[in-house]
Amino acid sequence: MLAWPDQVGPERYSHPFDAGGWVVAQLSFALQHLLLLVLVLGLARLAWRPRSWLTRSGLVVTAVGLVVLTGCELFALTAASAPVGSPAATAVDTSYGLPMTVLGVGLLLAGVGSARRGPLPGRTRWLPLVLGGYVFAVLVPAVFGTDLAGRLAIGGWMLLFAVLGWALVRVGQGAGPP
Repeated sequence: MLAWPDQVGPERYSHPFDAGGWVVAQLSFALQHLLLLVLVLGLARLAWRPRSWLTRSGLVVTAVGLVVLTGCELFALTAASAPVGSPAATAVDTSYGLPMTVLGVGLLLAGVGSARRGPLPGRTRWLPLVLGGYVFAVLVPAVFGTDLAGRLAIGGWMLLFAVLGWALVRVGQGAGPP
């Protein structure tokens, strides 16, 4: 989205996409959240062994947040042709607040449990806590800034999830701490 040429002006909520491009983008974001859900469920599977109740609870909360966030991406389809500031655009913008807060809290809870007695080895046990802290310290402030800041912050968050996925693969392969 950062390098996509404008198909519509900045007064359209779907900027820089036209309605068709907006639908494709939002569906890809929904799919992305479902893939993150698979990652969180993989971590929860590891944590379900006799480990930390706090980690498991936090991951369940995180999973709920991801499901609701996926719903928000689908709800955003309704604003494909809406002007910025319209009731439809405002409703979509507002809808992201709850799932992002739930996600951040869930990851913080899972992170505290993981840091203490989590399923991940070595330094990777801190990843859920870092992901949760990132939501409140970086992601939320950035999305209230410019589009560029928001997109870069989302990209950074996705990179952290990629590192978590890498750590889960290493645990699955029986590798030691990274």
